[in-house]
Amino acid sequence: GLEQTLEIETPEEEAYGRLIAIATQVINRLETEYSLQPEPGMSWNPRIDRLRHHVIDQCEKELGLTSPEQMPIRERVYKIQAVLDSGEAQTADNPALYWTTVRLLNFDAIYDGYVAENPTPERFLDTLMRLEREVYQTEHIKPKAVRRAYFKVGEPVNLKDHVAAFRKDKTATVERLTQAYRAEVQKNLDQLAMS
Repeated sequence: GLEQTLEIETPEEEAYGRLIAIATQVINRLETEYSLQPEPGMSWNPRIDRLRHHVIDQCEKELGLTSPEQMPIRERVYKIQAVLDSGEAQTADNPALYWTTVRLLNFDAIYDGYVAENPTPERFLDTLMRLEREVYQTEHIKPKAVRRAYFKVGEPVNLKDHVAAFRKDKTATVERLTQAYRAEVQKNLDQLAMS
């Protein structure tokens, strides 16, 4: 379906090569949409990173927001969505701006080699669904297969323990806690992957 929509002739190769062809076309379309030309020989990861930063910078500029350079794009997107949800945004194009944030979140975890470094059906299908969300411009895509989920519950966190630090420096406290719990979640995921 994506190959038809993007007018890609189906190459006579395996599924991964077809996925790469689709992703290439999507990246090219996005760069055209945002008037960005790739430098000769520029690989995917710098192109994707440049697109993400260009788009998030445009969104923040439109809303008069600023974020620290080291703040992850996902956190910047949540900040924009919170402003849009609050009704404080002074822009006539809130629906388009909101959709842009959805697009950013959709591609937040994608990078060149994501499927190749761990070629599981889950990674392949996850990437395929993200490409479908972008091409068909819809937030919800029908799952491609039944998935079995495994999870590990970490130690509970009492946020009351961090109130004093939060009152002194909200941004630093949120960043510190986010980094700590992101590392904890990753550790749990790594343990699940080995079991």
